[in-house]
Amino acid sequence: VGQIGIRCVHCSHVAPENRVNGTDTFPTNLSLVYQSVRNWQRYHFKACPNMPEQVRIDFKAFKRQHSGKDIGQYWIDSCQRKGLYDDLENAAVLFSPSVVAIESKDGSSHAPGIEAAKIADATRNEGVDSPPRAKGVRRRSRKMQQVSTIISEKNEKSMVNGAVAASQSNCGTELQMDPFVGAVGNLPGEDILNGSNDHSTGGSRRSIEDDGKLPTSSNLFGPDMSAQQTADIEATPIPVPNGCSALDPIMRLSPFSPSLLDVLGSSQAQAVAQGPDDIQSHLPPPPLHDGSSLAAAGPAAAFDYTLTSISCPSSQSTTDECKSLLQKINLACGIVEAVRTMDAFPEANDEFANHDLDALQSLGEELYEHFCGFRPFSTANQRDVDITDNNCDTDNDQKEDLRSKRGKVVGSGSYIPLSDMGFPSSLSILIQQLCSINTNFADTPANMPYTSVEDVLEELQLMSNDPDRYLFGGSVGQPQTGTLHFEEGKLYGREEELSDVMNAFRNLKTNERREVLCITGDSGTGKSALAMQMRKPVEDMGGYFMAEKFDELQQVQQVPAVFAALNQFCAEVCRRGGSVLANMRERLYKALGTEGKVLVGLIPNLSNIIEEYRGDATTTTTTTTAVAPELTGQAALMRLLFCSRQLIKTISCPEHPAVLLLDDMQWADELSLQLLEAVTTDDDTKSFLVIACYRDGEVSIDHPLQRRLGAIHRSGTVISEIHVDNIDKESVVRLVSDALRISPSQARLLANLVHSKTSGQPLFVIQFLKSLNDEGLLRFSLSSRQWQWDIDAISGKRVADNVAELMTAKMLRYPVEVLWSLKLAACLGHECDKTMLDLLGPGNSSSSRASTDASTTPSIASNLDVAVADGLIIKSGTSTKAVYRFSHDQIQYAAYSLIAPEEQMALHLQIGRVLFEKASPEDLDSMLFAVLDQFGRGSSLLVDRGEKTRIAQLYLMAAKRSFSNFAHLSASIFALQGILLLDDDHWRTDYKLSLGLYSTSAEAHNICGVFDQVETCANIVFAHAHCFEDKLPVYFSLVQITGMQKDVANATDLGLEVLQKLGLSLPSNPDIDTAIAAIDQTRVMLEEIPTDTLIGRKMTNANALASMKMLQLLCRYTYMARQELMAVLMCRMVQMTIQHGICDESIIAFSHYGYIACNTGQLTLGHKYGKLALSLLEQSKAREILPSVYVNVYAQITPVDPVQASFPQMDIAHNTAMAYGDFEGAHMSGNRGIAIRFFFGDNLSSIEASARKYTREMEKMSEENFSVSTMLFLQAVLNLMDPTCSDPTILMGEVTDQVAVLNRAIERNYIAAGVQVHRLRLYLSFLFRLDLLAGELLESMMETYSTKRIPNIGLVPTTFLTGLVAAMMARKKDPTKWMPIANACRGKIQVWSEASQWNYQHMLRFIEAEIAYSKGHHEEAKVAYDDSIRLAGEHRFIHDQALCLERAALYHEDVSGGSSTLTLKYLSEARDLYIKWGAHRKA
Repeated sequence: VGQIGIRCVHCSHVAPENRVNGTDTFPTNLSLVYQSVRNWQRYHFKACPNMPEQVRIDFKAFKRQHSGKDIGQYWIDSCQRKGLYDDLENAAVLFSPSVVAIESKDGSSHAPGIEAAKIADATRNEGVDSPPRAKGVRRRSRKMQQVSTIISEKNEKSMVNGAVAASQSNCGTELQMDPFVGAVGNLPGEDILNGSNDHSTGGSRRSIEDDGKLPTSSNLFGPDMSAQQTADIEATPIPVPNGCSALDPIMRLSPFSPSLLDVLGSSQAQAVAQGPDDIQSHLPPPPLHDGSSLAAAGPAAAFDYTLTSISCPSSQSTTDECKSLLQKINLACGIVEAVRTMDAFPEANDEFANHDLDALQSLGEELYEHFCGFRPFSTANQRDVDITDNNCDTDNDQKEDLRSKRGKVVGSGSYIPLSDMGFPSSLSILIQQLCSINTNFADTPANMPYTSVEDVLEELQLMSNDPDRYLFGGSVGQPQTGTLHFEEGKLYGREEELSDVMNAFRNLKTNERREVLCITGDSGTGKSALAMQMRKPVEDMGGYFMAEKFDELQQVQQVPAVFAALNQFCAEVCRRGGSVLANMRERLYKALGTEGKVLVGLIPNLSNIIEEYRGDATTTTTTTTAVAPELTGQAALMRLLFCSRQLIKTISCPEHPAVLLLDDMQWADELSLQLLEAVTTDDDTKSFLVIACYRDGEVSIDHPLQRRLGAIHRSGTVISEIHVDNIDKESVVRLVSDALRISPSQARLLANLVHSKTSGQPLFVIQFLKSLNDEGLLRFSLSSRQWQWDIDAISGKRVADNVAELMTAKMLRYPVEVLWSLKLAACLGHECDKTMLDLLGPGNSSSSRASTDASTTPSIASNLDVAVADGLIIKSGTSTKAVYRFSHDQIQYAAYSLIAPEEQMALHLQIGRVLFEKASPEDLDSMLFAVLDQFGRGSSLLVDRGEKTRIAQLYLMAAKRSFSNFAHLSASIFALQGILLLDDDHWRTDYKLSLGLYSTSAEAHNICGVFDQVETCANIVFAHAHCFEDKLPVYFSLVQITGMQKDVANATDLGLEVLQKLGLSLPSNPDIDTAIAAIDQTRVMLEEIPTDTLIGRKMTNANALASMKMLQLLCRYTYMARQELMAVLMCRMVQMTIQHGICDESIIAFSHYGYIACNTGQLTLGHKYGKLALSLLEQSKAREILPSVYVNVYAQITPVDPVQASFPQMDIAHNTAMAYGDFEGAHMSGNRGIAIRFFFGDNLSSIEASARKYTREMEKMSEENFSVSTMLFLQAVLNLMDPTCSDPTILMGEVTDQVAVLNRAIERNYIAAGVQVHRLRLYLSFLFRLDLLAGELLESMMETYSTKRIPNIGLVPTTFLTGLVAAMMARKKDPTKWMPIANACRGKIQVWSEASQWNYQHMLRFIEAEIAYSKGHHEEAKVAYDDSIRLAGEHRFIHDQALCLERAALYHEDVSGGSSTLTLKYLSEARDLYIKWGAHRKA
């Protein structure tokens, strides 16, 4: 509270959470105010959205002006004049009125307390003689001396804080001194240094409490003591806690001296005090990273390792020692900041001259003294720190030898590295390189790690902000050990791309949309790593993250990658358990129902969520096992896609968004692509993101993935792309810095060279660094605890063109056994399991060491463990069920490339043979696809007929397995590969195998839409099959594929030919009379047999069952264009049921017969068989026939129950059809649902949403007939809803064109489409009072379609509309022509009204009102109008109620001779109801 900061004045009005970064800053002391302002100018000023443009222009102009040399001091003085001062204890700038500058008479200003500091500065810099400099000690530059005032004040404050920290030490005595006493030079009073070595608390000591003053310190820039005094001080032992041994002087210099006694025992501490010669006798040598003993590295390495251990205590971030060191680091940052503020150094981009080198070296020497308490290269200040001086038995030669190792001579005096005094090596390297710039870099300035004070400040700030990494050289509690550190999942140079990825995820929650995010780029650029960054945020926000990759060598997989990812999701839900599992179980079963069990084969863990999907053996006694009806072919695939969509829709929601990552999609299988399109084009899918990673260089415009993405984009789904390139130099610098645990400045020279060698490809960079480490060009020195590299050797090293070549060279250095194992693993694909490897192991013919005893030869799995240790392969699972996976596909490619091309096919074939021969039946079943993949790659080398036949049988087994997994493209491939292995005489020698392969191929290609291949296989089967029964499956495929090509005539003719061969003779082109005769004959047959007897028998005759399936198939094709033939086919289905018993198709036949009966006026009979169909459907498990039955019963049989109850039933029919892959049934039920909702008054907005959804589905499936009809309804709805529509009676606009529809209907004999146009226009004309147009349309429709049987869905609304228009025309035109038509319609509706007053009573009264009006029966008309208005309102037919109100108003206006109160009342109510209905154009 009370801390002073800097804020952008243009952002002050913005809420804190909405401000741009850098709006506010709080300098920790006055010397950093200027730097804070500069940072604000650099970062916030450019990005500030509230900054006026004129301010930016003015700033550019001011920036070109010269700022002067003392601008930093100017800011300090200005702040002090304003009353600001430093609170060093809390690291803050505060305000106090007592220090506000006072204006003097002479115009100057001063502040209390500041003048004294200035006087002290002057005395320190001018009035006090500096102690004599030792030989070789450099004189400070003048500007360095000017900085001393600021630094000394900070240093004294730091001593106070240090004293407090030291007093809290856990050692037994009250040491009121900085814990850095030896290293920093803040020495205690003379009585401590020169007095007796009394360790008791009563000993003579001078503390802060003695006189309120701190002990005189050695000033950083001007020591108060002479060199001789310093040497005397150093020779005096520093008191240590009771019970502890005195330490060697070099240990007194360590900032971690207090913690040394905690780390080491007393004997070990004594050993340290004795020197390095004895240390290994007291400390056990720790192992090196390569497993060798530390003792082999020699005494120096052992001692260095000990110091490193001491320098990195187990709780670095919490120990007092670390806090004290960090305080000194922060103070050093202030020193460098002060130097930069005084403009003592040039910018980083300026060329260096000799005086620049001197300036940086001078800074290094000042920092050295800041940490050590004495200057480098000073013989007077050496203080005899060599460890050997305490070892009396060491001769002079040994002392000189050790002294030459410990002291690096860079100047005239010996330079003692800070690491030798216990400081972290990173800090030691920084200062040593600064101090040796003139010596090491004078001739090669380009190699200098630090080119400006900015670089030095940046590195110190890194040490301060992240000490565990940049100061102590490792993670918490772990010293630098010489291991390359590559943090898994960390990205470099991907800030913008990562932001785009996270924005895509945030859109899931805010916009609740579905999206496909494509991450493209070359191999090894980090596409997968970028996508994986989303996992944690997704899971933290309660979402679900699923990931899987495709494999180039295993594109035909046991379980497609998408389903493998969903299986992982189910496992994660089970792992979370509790309410998560319970909620997901309830939601999934509600969405999937019994049909969801078909997913268990592909998603086994789904049965762990939904108990009903388990087998009888695992379900509880209270759980009913779900049974999904058997489906084949296209229907089975469509049901799978539907259930998968339902699964995704259930998983993803705004509260729990779902992300599916699919990697290497350039190798995606067809089923996964189909599923991808299905789930991303579903309008009901919300908060779902698919991340598709692929190599764009391998995905051409005609690639299957591109075709699917195009279809997804056309559906309206958002598709975005992030292209990932190689990373830039600065990113490589950060990567190398993190890998070596060194600062970016120290890593830059090596990193720039690595970038030039690898072009910045992330995978290449990592593997290149590893290769340098393997070859010894990049190594970690235990003696110096530093990474070292030979820059010249690396620069001259020949580097592979890509990472694959680099990895190939690395693998060639492996032993032969390991290399061979890698080759075998690469042949098996991206991953393989231990079971497969063991089958290929020692003792099998595929092994290169087959002659070696298996008991002494390492297994392939153990050989791969060597690659696991090097990071080339990732091992997961248990020891007995381990899975080995290449860490990158480029590494797999490198291993595979080691196999000579001419040997690859032979090796694949040999692997396939070994697996086939050695695997148990259970193992062969699980690895069937992997075995066939090996055979397929070596099949051209097969010559033995028997072997080829056995492999062909495996291909047939795999094709049928693929069918069960709905991978029909894979099934077609397996079938063709099996066919290619058959010999010329195979129909004679292997008839069943041949028939199975060709029939399977025809069915698979039928589903995949490869029409030519279906015809080819069909003709071969027809030529060689022994009997008609063997040809029948192929006939079905041929009829289906002909119908799918819209060739209805040929499909019907071929189907009738098949029926004739099955024993049914039917007319190919019946007329109306033939159809009516068939209906009457069927009615008579039904009357002769009791219903119980009819449904009591099951159909078992094979030919009859096949005939029923073919009849049902042909009914679909003849429904729209050949309705007379459809009636004959349906009647024959009922007759066959009477003769042979009930089957599933019989249920559809009864519902169809009920619809036909209603259409011929037999309403009671029609309802009877409609109810029978529903009853049989409820008893049957064949839910796949539900859509056909529901369409007939709820949409085409004249409704008796309240028609509004049919609306949701049609939705059920549509969804069920989609679930079972019955697209035609889905389209029919969707279209019929739209029709009854439109004509019976459902809300227009709701109808529009459903119609748009259905038309999109139909367009995706290229469905034409029902699509045309649905779009006509949609256009009519849009005309009614759009208040700006110029002519709502013309069906031409956004979605359709009535002229084109009518032309197509005439061309293709689509009677229903023509009737639809006339009926909708008739309704709209009457609704908008265009009476004469309505009369013309009715006349045209009766003349054109009077002899045709139209679908019953139009019977009720057509009859109602015809009656209304005819009554109106009888009043306005010719009553003799039109009144009989109106009365006929009234008679039909009266019959229906007797069956259902709810649906038809208001229609009857409306027509009666219009007829009475035309006849002049006014009282009767008034009553009829009122009755119709009331009944329509009570029965919720809002559109008819509004129309009747409007017509009643016109009637009253006509009979009263003008507008009346009643007229206006009726019109006002009608308008309100039209608005409520959604007909704004009519309103």
